[in-house]
Amino acid sequence: MEKEWEKRCHAIEQGQEQEKYLEWLNDKSEGNLYVRETLAENGYLLEELAKDNTAYIRTTIMTRYPESIKYVLAYQKHKRGLTYDEWALIYETLRMTKTIDADAITDFLLYELPEGLAYYRGRLDETVPAFKAQLEAYQHRLEPIHKTMTSKQLYEAGSPHWVRGLSAQAIMRVQYAENELQNDRKKVARILDNLVTDGTGCDFETMLDVVDREKRRTD
Repeated sequence: MEKEWEKRCHAIEQGQEQEKYLEWLNDKSEGNLYVRETLAENGYLLEELAKDNTAYIRTTIMTRYPESIKYVLAYQKHKRGLTYDEWALIYETLRMTKTIDADAITDFLLYELPEGLAYYRGRLDETVPAFKAQLEAYQHRLEPIHKTMTSKQLYEAGSPHWVRGLSAQAIMRVQYAENELQNDRKKVARILDNLVTDGTGCDFETMLDVVDREKRRTD
C-alpha cells in the first residue's frame, strides 16, 4: 500500500492539490523530508523552503531555481548558517548571471566571506567592484535615449548602464582592461565587445590577449 508521503510526492509531481502544499511542508510526519525535496525539485514554496534547516533542500532550490537565492540570502544574512558549498554556489551563480537581482547582491555582500573559505578572498575582492557597478546601474534611472544603446555605446557615453545585461565576470574583464590601459576609455571601448562576448565575459586567456594587442596599438 502506498504511504501517505508517497501520495503527496506524486501529487506534487503532477501539480495537483496545490492548496495543501504549505500544510504538507509543515507536517513533520513520516516522509516529510521527501515531500520537501519534491516541493524543492518542482519549484513550489521557494520562499518557505529557503528557510529550511537542511542544506540539501536549500541547495536544490538554488541550483534549479536561481531566483530563490535572494530568499535564502535574505534569511541567512544575519543567521550566517550557509554551508561552504552553498556560499560557493551563490557566488558562482551571481558572478555568471546576466540578469541581476539587486537584493541578492546586496545581501550577499553583507554576508561577507565565511572564515573557512579564505582561498576565495582574491576572487571575491576582484568581483566586488563588478557587483557594485551592477548595483550603481540599478540605482540610476535609465533615460529613454539610452534604452536602445549597446553596452559599447553606453560605455562611451559614460553611462553607468553600460553594465546592463552583463554578468559580473564580463564587467570584471572590462575593469581589468581599464586598469591595464590606464582608464583610457577610448581604448577600452574599442575592445569592449571582445571582452564581454555574449554578456558572460570572454575567457581569461582571451582577455589577456585582447588587452595586450590594444596596448601595442600605435594609432
